Amino acid sequence: MSTIQPHESVPRKSRYNIEFAHIYTDEIVNGNHFESTNIVLEVTTISELRFTTAVLIDDYNASSLGFNTTDFLKKLESHGVKPDFYVYESDLIPLANEFLSYIEKPKVFRMHKSYIERKGKYPCSLLTAVWYLIRLGYMDGSKVVRINNPLLSANDIYSERLINILPGAFKHIETDTHKLIGHSKFHGARYKIQPILFDEKAPVRQGFVPDRVSVYSD
Repeated sequence: MSTIQPHESVPRKSRYNIEFAHIYTDEIVNGNHFESTNIVLEVTTISELRFTTAVLIDDYNASSLGFNTTDFLKKLESHGVKPDFYVYESDLIPLANEFLSYIEKPKVFRMHKSYIERKGKYPCSLLTAVWYLIRLGYMDGSKVVRINNPLLSANDIYSERLINILPGAFKHIETDTHKLIGHSKFHGARYKIQPILFDEKAPVRQGFVPDRVSVYSD
């Protein structure tokens, strides 16, 4: 285990990090991704926020065959927002293993370990919690964050607060993620995360059913 610790000492150059256009690598770019881009523009136009933008590309729960990251990022840029950073979900696995050791409620820890052992995969809420904690600077994202803005460095992703712009279909994942962070050593971080859920403009991935750890889905 590495020596990553919860901390507040990471320099934060932006007030907010805004996630948008979450995509599965077997998903076709659609109205949901462009609607999230529109919301980014609305949020940043009506305020004077210091912000960076980020995209999570899910290559863990979907096949990446045929997915072209460069083309995807260019499509977002052509609609007005160039992502500053992006991360592949599969790269979060090592930090997800570490985050398990930070869960303070025994029942929650056991249920997540049981889920991983039974299904042979990591639940969405666990990986999402790691992604949020990286962006807030509580966990070291230097090995997983990929820079898409030559004016920035990996440290620039660390922000004081998060805004996550997602289709409404992700509501349960957001709820579970907030609860999971609340049961960890990073429990205060959940107050720094603001979701913006919008009505889907297209179905979220064919057959999309969010996987939930039973401790939350009871």
